[in-house]
Amino acid sequence: MNKAELGHKAPFGLRTVAIFEFVKGFIVLVAGIGCLALLHTDVQAKAEEFVRWLRIDPAWHYSQLFFEEASKVTDTRLLLGAGFAVVYAAIRFVETYGLWHERHWAEWFAVISAGLYMPFEVYHFWHRPGPLAALVFLVNLLIVLYLGRLLAAQHRRKKFEQMPQPQP
Repeated sequence: MNKAELGHKAPFGLRTVAIFEFVKGFIVLVAGIGCLALLHTDVQAKAEEFVRWLRIDPAWHYSQLFFEEASKVTDTRLLLGAGFAVVYAAIRFVETYGLWHERHWAEWFAVISAGLYMPFEVYHFWHRPGPLAALVFLVNLLIVLYLGRLLAAQHRRKKFEQMPQPQP
């Protein structure tokens, strides 16, 4: 009999992390589809159109950087971006499934993958502090701490179950 048949529900925190991972995968997948939509088009013209649509000053320094980078985009880069997006999203969706169903491997995977980002987030926050950088760092730190606590509790529970029980 599995946990679902026993009426067991995954902890709220674990389900929250699963939803967060799903959203990350979905956003990247949408970006990948956007890459495919830009195939065989003038990406720089689309970038200029996008900036106008957002009502951003095209003379702004960051707009100019955006246009410059858009002019370097090739169909090969767009295909690579779309391919990366599909792979990344697939990994996040598998992780989501595992977390939602309380698979031990998914908890380990989530801790490791979130932990791998931590040095980059610290570096980014150190060199470009801001509310978004702080939020990203904090969310990842909370995920690592929460899942680490769950894994430690599971380890203690398994150790306790393996101990010989006193006989009456």
